[in-house]
Parts: sequence; C-alpha cells; structure tokens
Amino acid sequence: MSKLKWSADNSRTVFLVLAVIVELAACAGALLTREHAYLIVLAENLCLIFIVLATRKKAARGRQDVVLLSFSALLLVLLVVSLTLHSFFFESKDGLSLWVTLLEAVGIIPSIILAIIQLRESKEISRAEFITELNRSFVENADYKKVYDALQAIYDGEEGAEARGLALTKGEISNYLTFFETLYLLCTKGVVSFDIIDDLFAYRFFLAAHSKIVQESKIRTQPENWRNIFRLEREWLDYRVKIGKNSEEQLKSCRDEFRSCEGDMAKEDQLCWKNVYEMRQLEALLTPENYDIYRGKKEGPAIFDAKEFQYAVCTAKDVPDILALQDAVIGTLEAPELLRKNTAEMFESCTQAPNVTLGVRYRGKLVALAILFVPGDDEENLARYIRPEFASRVTANYKLCIVDREFRGNSLQVILGRKLEKYAAEAGAELICATVSPDNEYSERNMLRLGYRKVKSIQKYGFSRNLFCKALREDLAVCPEEESSET
Repeated sequence: MSKLKWSADNSRTVFLVLAVIVELAACAGALLTREHAYLIVLAENLCLIFIVLATRKKAARGRQDVVLLSFSALLLVLLVVSLTLHSFFFESKDGLSLWVTLLEAVGIIPSIILAIIQLRESKEISRAEFITELNRSFVENADYKKVYDALQAIYDGEEGAEARGLALTKGEISNYLTFFETLYLLCTKGVVSFDIIDDLFAYRFFLAAHSKIVQESKIRTQPENWRNIFRLEREWLDYRVKIGKNSEEQLKSCRDEFRSCEGDMAKEDQLCWKNVYEMRQLEALLTPENYDIYRGKKEGPAIFDAKEFQYAVCTAKDVPDILALQDAVIGTLEAPELLRKNTAEMFESCTQAPNVTLGVRYRGKLVALAILFVPGDDEENLARYIRPEFASRVTANYKLCIVDREFRGNSLQVILGRKLEKYAAEAGAELICATVSPDNEYSERNMLRLGYRKVKSIQKYGFSRNLFCKALREDLAVCPEEESSET
C-alpha cells in the first residue's frame, strides 16, 4: 500500500514538472511565433487536463472529470473562434497578441484545479494516517482494553462478567470516556467527521455510553461532568439515522421502554435489546428538560418538576437503594470528610421506630434521604455537648441528609428538614441537633434557613464538625456559640 501511494505521488510530481516546461514553451512561443502561439497554449492545456485525468483515483472520478472535459471542449471552441478571427478580422499582430494572452490566462485554470486536487488528496492521506494513529493509541492502551473487554463480556452474557464490570475503577471508566470526549472535540473542530470514525469507533463508544456499569458509575450519577458524552451520543445517533444504519422509530421505542422502568434496575435488567445503539440511551436517563441542558440545547441549571418528587418513610427494603445513593454521592465528593460512609446495618436501624428515615424518589429513583435519629441518653445524644443537663431532655438528631448531585438546588435538604421536625415534635422531642462539616457551606446555609443556631465546634467520628441545634419549645433557650470542645 505504501509503495502504491508513493508511486502515485511521484507520477504527479513528474507531470507537474512537464506542465511547467509546457507553460514555459507556451510563453516562448507567444513571444517568438505569435501566429501559432495559441496552438502551443492549447497543447499545454490539453496536456494538463490529461495529467489530471490520468492521475485521478478511479474511486474519485466523476463530476470533476466532467468539468475538465467541458473545459477541453471550451478550448476547442476558442481555437475555432481564434482561427476565424485571425483569418477574417485580425489585420495586425496586436489583436492576435491580445487573444493569445487571453488564452494563456485561461490556461492557468487547469493548473489551479490540479493544485487543489493535490492539496485535497494530501489532506485525505494525512487524515487517514491520523485516524490510524488514533486507533493504535486506543487498542494499545491497557486501561481501554480492560474496560472494553469487561463491557463486551457483560454484553455477551458471559459468566462472572458482571463482577468484572463492577471491579472496574472509576479512573479506568473515566479515562475510557475521556478518549471519546477528545474524539468529539476533534469532530467539532473539523479534524475528523462521523463518516470517518463511525465504522471504526461507533461500537466501542456506544458499548460504554449505553452500559449500565458506566452509566451508574459516572454518566447517570454525574451528568454535569459528561456533557460532551451526551452531545456526542446524540449527534452520533442522528448521523446513523441519517445514513440509514439506525431507525429513529426504533430508537424512540427503546427509549420509551427504558423510561417505563422508572429507575427500577430489576426491570431495566429484564429488557431485551437488539444492539448497543438502541439500549439504555442517555436521553432516557434524564428528564427532557435536563437532557436538553446537558447536551447543550438549553442553558441553565437542571430543572425538575417538584410535583414528581415523592416523599415516603423508608423501610428495611429500601436499604439497597439507600446504599446505592450513598455510594453515588460519596463518589462525587472532593473531600471524603464531608460525608462518613455508613453501613447497611446502621441504615437498617434508622428505619426502625422511633427513628425515621425519609426518602425522596423522582420517577421511581431514590434521589435524596434524611434521617431523624432518637438517641436517648447514649453518647449519640448531641444535646449533651450544649449543656450537660440537656442530656436528660428528649432530643432528636437530624443525623444525615444525602442528595443526589443531579438533584441539588431543589431545596430538598430544607424540605426534608422541615418534615423531620414534624416527626420529632410528634415524638415529643424538645430539641433537635445536627452536625455539619465546616467545609460544607451549603449544608450550613440550609441549617440556618431551617432556623438552627450554630452552637460550637466539636470532634465527631474523627472529624471536626460544627454543632447546630434548634429548640422545638419556645421556652427552651439554646446557649450562644462557645469555644471548641472535644469528645
């Protein structure tokens, strides 16, 4: 293949040298033998056209060849006209000289066409070499291969494949997705296009973008970080529909079927997909409004219909969903001390009376929760950090609040806090307390919105925490902020 390419290039070079020689000959002829100079110019142009036609690739022949042949016909017409003018109208060589100059100017056109064709073919060769190198960088990358093999095994239904997928680190998945983010940026800059990358990279991209493992690890839990993936997926699917590789009706049918699961992973796993392009499309992961935002069609923060938020007291059956939400949120935190990871046993105990775990679901998916914990007189009673005598009072802890990153900004922490206060009051609590990381400015702000007072800084679970409290009785005074104390 390399020899053929160089042979073609060398041939073009030889023909270009010949074309220059003919051009010089035409100029000399125009000066020395004006009566016959136009014949030399005509020969030059016909020679150049022959060069272009002879060196064109067979697959590339078509409309441009028709143009060149038409130009040849035009030159023949000019020849006839020039002979007529010379024989019957030109009585001096000045008129003939003007006509020869015109023919020479027209003769430049094939040279320009040839140069454009040369540049275009050189660009195509460079682009092909770039794509080859891009593919090599993908197949030779150990992380990409590990992710691809794991996802392919899951898609093929191999035994133990699910465990291999879950064993993938978030860094490995991020690196795989980042490769395609780079590919998308190259498309937007015009370096590559879908018609070039589709056959080579489409399957590898959609295998990951439509994978449950990848979506639950990254795309679904952190959509704001993967806007280019949302855009690439949509534009690539539109291209495949345009060229007939996928059907928009079938894609929409699969999206609707996926949405009907309403976040129930058990139902999602039972769906049967025809291919990787149709399954688990990103558009079905989000609301239409948020999907348009993340793919760049609209600007602004994520928007959710407040009417679709469903609040309900959680039971032990909800613990798996609670753990999944906790893992998703912890995975998005920049500082691990912002949230201490809790066990399934702890969450299960918080679903038992007198404790209350209040969850928020959006279209079936658990997106937020808050826990009211009634500590009694044990060490979990935060009131004892305020005043020793408060330890004997009936108190409650606003123990924990977790909100899916995608759903932040919808005042869910404040709404849940108010609802928990009602449960605390019904349980006879006189005081409700909470601890917040000093680095969590948003939660501190929400506590103040709820009417809590910042009392002091304490050490809890090995981390520094600000203690907030709120009296549920009007006659109960909470002391002002004091110096830091430790457990």
